[in-house]
Amino acid sequence: MFKDDTALPAITKINKVAVITDGDHVTKITLFEEMASKICEAKNYVMRGYRLRGASPPYHILVTKNTAFFRSSPVVCRDGLMEEAKALLYPPVKHQSMFLYGEKLPGKLEVATHCRVTHLRPSPDAEGRRLQSTSFSKIEMVTTMEEAEGVEVVGVMDGGTKGMLEVLLANGKSYEVGEELWRPFEEVLEKEKLFVNLILKNNQITGIKALQGRPTEE
Repeated sequence: MFKDDTALPAITKINKVAVITDGDHVTKITLFEEMASKICEAKNYVMRGYRLRGASPPYHILVTKNTAFFRSSPVVCRDGLMEEAKALLYPPVKHQSMFLYGEKLPGKLEVATHCRVTHLRPSPDAEGRRLQSTSFSKIEMVTTMEEAEGVEVVGVMDGGTKGMLEVLLANGKSYEVGEELWRPFEEVLEKEKLFVNLILKNNQITGIKALQGRPTEE
């Protein structure tokens, strides 16, 4: 439909992506809005009436309006299958250039700020392709909170932002932390191994507590 010479969506539908398994292999499928409500996460089903796309394995499974999901008994999964499933759902992030019109920018958008951008379209540029905002694009600020318990700090260095440091953990991950928050732990790290519990907000350390000795592995 059109309003003031602008195209507007008459109907908006929300599709979902899911990973399914037979216990040995995993694959990703798209569930249209009408089908998404018929299944629940971490439940067991038998699929009937799906289609296969492709000339040779691995085929892509297509869910159609005729696909049926029957509740079934548990599936025994081999070791490592969960990690493969997560890799399909959350593939490694590739850096992608993006062009946002000024009117689409929120009031405060800073480095390391997490946001969700929707309704982008590909646009060619000198380096290949980039993503460009449209009249339907939306930018939402996203806040993520998580905890990391019993992690070992192996090093610290000046961060890319004034007043911030970058802490390196033994698992290879690194996070920014304020100088004042880190100050009590600087001397400990210089003398011995440092194990801590962390509170992370948008991948930045907002809380830190030192542990006495090495955490006990269960």
